[in-house]
Amino acid sequence: MVTTSPLAHELACSLQEALFHSLTPTGWHRASSCPYATAWALLAAEITQEAQTSDLRARCQRYLLEQQQPDGSWGRELHEQLIITPHAYVALQLAYRHSAGEIRRALRQALLSARSFLRTVAAALYPRLPTEVLRCFRPLCWLAEHRGERHWVEPLPELLPLPRLVQLPGPGQMCWQLAGLADLLPQLWQAGGAGELEAVEARQLINGSWWSVTDLTAMALLTLELGAGKPLARQQGWSYLQEAQNSDGGLPQFYDSELFVTAYVGFAYAALVRPLEARFPEELRRLEPWLRTCQQVEGLWSFTPAFPGGDLDDTAWAVIWLLEGGGALPDDPAVKRALTALLKHQLPDGSFPSWAGLAGDPDVTAHVLHALSCAGYEGVAVQRALHYLLSSQQPDGAWRATWHRSPLYGTAQVLHALTRRPRDPAVDAALQRGAAYLLKQLQEQAAGGTGHLEGMGLSLWGLAALAGGPDDLLPCSRTQFDQAILQGLSALHHLVRASSPQIPESPALWIAQFSYTAQPLQLAAAAALTAALARPR
Repeated sequence: MVTTSPLAHELACSLQEALFHSLTPTGWHRASSCPYATAWALLAAEITQEAQTSDLRARCQRYLLEQQQPDGSWGRELHEQLIITPHAYVALQLAYRHSAGEIRRALRQALLSARSFLRTVAAALYPRLPTEVLRCFRPLCWLAEHRGERHWVEPLPELLPLPRLVQLPGPGQMCWQLAGLADLLPQLWQAGGAGELEAVEARQLINGSWWSVTDLTAMALLTLELGAGKPLARQQGWSYLQEAQNSDGGLPQFYDSELFVTAYVGFAYAALVRPLEARFPEELRRLEPWLRTCQQVEGLWSFTPAFPGGDLDDTAWAVIWLLEGGGALPDDPAVKRALTALLKHQLPDGSFPSWAGLAGDPDVTAHVLHALSCAGYEGVAVQRALHYLLSSQQPDGAWRATWHRSPLYGTAQVLHALTRRPRDPAVDAALQRGAAYLLKQLQEQAAGGTGHLEGMGLSLWGLAALAGGPDDLLPCSRTQFDQAILQGLSALHHLVRASSPQIPESPALWIAQFSYTAQPLQLAAAAALTAALARPR
């Protein structure tokens, strides 16, 4: 890959400063606020009126008022607006009843605007929503009807599917395994017994949350309030939400996610150590003792040490960090335990899921294959994972990841995994097609001025996997390849300089449920790539 020291050096300085200024001795902790999570925190606080939540309520109100869109909705995209707006609307209705003075006038104006959106745009679209999306409104509809305010959520009650009979998820379950809570919690609110209440209390984690998810914690607190749960559990739950609240008054959907965010950044840098002879940052080296202490007994890492269920992508990132960035050997006890745990979760089709019990994902499978290859592991599991990745490549050459909205992410991850494998005609062909896809996307972003920081960073970072390899793996000549990289760096440089001294905001590509993310996730690929290129050869 072309070395453009002056350009890369200036970019690296800006991006590294933006990335590392918020680093703590235990990683990066803050994710951006989400109106959905904030609305649920406000809903629970307004209903319970706990004395300790007065500041939480006031700051949530201000955040929601500031985040309302001109059309009266909340959210960045239409599907988000349809889900978030009714929740924010009901939360502010409850807040309005306890307000006075200037804030009351502001709330009234926001409510009028939101009602207009809900009665026009939203009302026409709700009947078209899939059943599983409509199901998420059941807790909100129950609360509105319970308070005699069914009209706040019309026409949603008539559209709800029949509730399912589900069991309370275990404390280590996550994502779609928690979807049944939308049916279960209203049942508990209405007729939960002492045994069921104790089961909810038993799910509380050591950080005071339920599943380390702020909106689910708010719903669990409502369960304890309506069922007269233990005061200590309620106090710890509210303390968790107060700790999760960001300086802008909003709450992220997941808190804390320090291992997830930090391990991803470390992985982004570690993945470039071999192909670009990159230097692993000293700031991350100092975190290695903390990283090791976060490993769970069974060998996996979780997105936060407080969450008992380990996930495979975080674990693979940590292994690559230790091996490539930290210089650990494959027989390192932490690495051996992690690889043993990872291999237990391979699915029959050769893929790996993010969590046990979920379907496999191309991006997670690429991360695990990458980690196994870095450790020198060879076996049937590697061949099965390789077959899965080759068979899941799309006709345009991309891999579409489950845990990222952009194909740039999935494709970049698979390229780094495949370049660690021995030469093979099928692998070589997949690499060429994947690189051609990223190269085309990079050129279009650079030429059309449509690029954004995360997307361009992922394209460049993914192509870096082939930088030190043979020319016949490239989708074009080496000269053309280097020229495209240079154009991409120039466009990235222009993007950053145009927004100086602030790093420009990117459309948030990382997705859990909504497009709200953490800045280190957006910066990591571009920062790691430019730092590697800025290093004198």
